[in-house]
Amino acid sequence: MIKLTAINGNPYYLNCDLIYKIEAASDTIVTLVDGKILRVNETPEQIVDEIIEYKQKIFSKYSEVKNEEELSSLDSSICGNNSDPDID
Repeated sequence: MIKLTAINGNPYYLNCDLIYKIEAASDTIVTLVDGKILRVNETPEQIVDEIIEYKQKIFSKYSEVKNEEELSSLDSSICGNNSDPDID
């Protein structure tokens, strides 16, 4: 979720996967996939930067988890920790 500021100054969070398009006008117009229109104080460039930062956080966490799983698997094979009782 990204943090945006409504025209009245109230901050709120938006699921950025719901954004259909962003338009620059006197304020910024964010159109959602369901057709709802939001007017916010942030520029389109600021919103795009927020989305990129948010997605990078998500994918970096995924990468960390994936690396931990690979290391755990590697440790098991190196240490001879085999869960199959028939194999010695």
